[in-house]
Amino acid sequence: MPACEFGRFWPAAIAHLTVGPLGAAMNKGAFFWGALWLVIAALITHAVARRYLEEAMHRKAARISQAAIQQRPYVADPLAVQASRTWSVLTTAGIALTALSFVCMITALVRREPGWYLILLLLLVFAIGAPMLL
Repeated sequence: MPACEFGRFWPAAIAHLTVGPLGAAMNKGAFFWGALWLVIAALITHAVARRYLEEAMHRKAARISQAAIQQRPYVADPLAVQASRTWSVLTTAGIALTALSFVCMITALVRREPGWYLILLLLLVFAIGAPMLL
């Protein structure tokens, strides 16, 4: 292909790629719905993490009370330690999902996607506040 033809072809190819089929293939509400599903997954993750935290606290309290009654030194319950680590991992995953949801929401706002952003923002506030209340 000669240089002048390539020069004329190149801007048309770029316009075709950015405005053509690839640009039209992206759903107009994809980021909004992605943000919504990510924040719901974050809230579920925080709820499951709360269950593991309660289990760890219950097991540690039972082990401490047994040690006090039997006049023995406290030895950590391995199941309580495992539940505590699981709580930590799930809480971190929930925070990461919340951050990804926030990024998707900002991207949806920039793209001017339709959606109920007030509900999404309320869910994000709950997802941010849930780890703080644990």
